[in-house]
Amino acid sequence: MIIEDTNKYTSLDYSKKAIEIASDALASDIILLDLNSVNGFTDYFVILTVSSKRHGDSLSDKIIKELKLIGCAINNSEGKSNDGWVLLDFGEFIIHIFNSDKREFYNLESAWPDASKLISLL
Repeated sequence: MIIEDTNKYTSLDYSKKAIEIASDALASDIILLDLNSVNGFTDYFVILTVSSKRHGDSLSDKIIKELKLIGCAINNSEGKSNDGWVLLDFGEFIIHIFNSDKREFYNLESAWPDASKLISLL
C-alpha cells in the first residue's frame, strides 16, 4: 500500500477531488465557487445536483470516505437526502448536494454573485 503525503493538498485540491468523485458518480450541474474574496467563513463552495435520495446518500458517503483517504476529514454535515439538501462542511470548503427542486428553489449561486465560478460541469 502506498501512503500519499497528504500535506501537499490545498482546499482547492480537495474541492476538485470532490468534483471528480461527484462527476464520476453522475451528479449533474456541478459548480465550484471561489468565495475567498467574498466571505470569511470558507474558501470554496461545491454545488451539485443528484437525481434521487439514494443517489444523494451514496454520493455523500463516497465523498466523505474518499476525501478521508487522502487526509481530509469532514467537520460536520447537515440535512438529509430525503429533504433535498445535504451540506458537507470540510471547513475550508463546503459541498452542497441538492435534488433539482431544492437547487432551483434556493439558487445558492445567485446568493454569491461576486464569487468567481472556477468550474462548471453540466
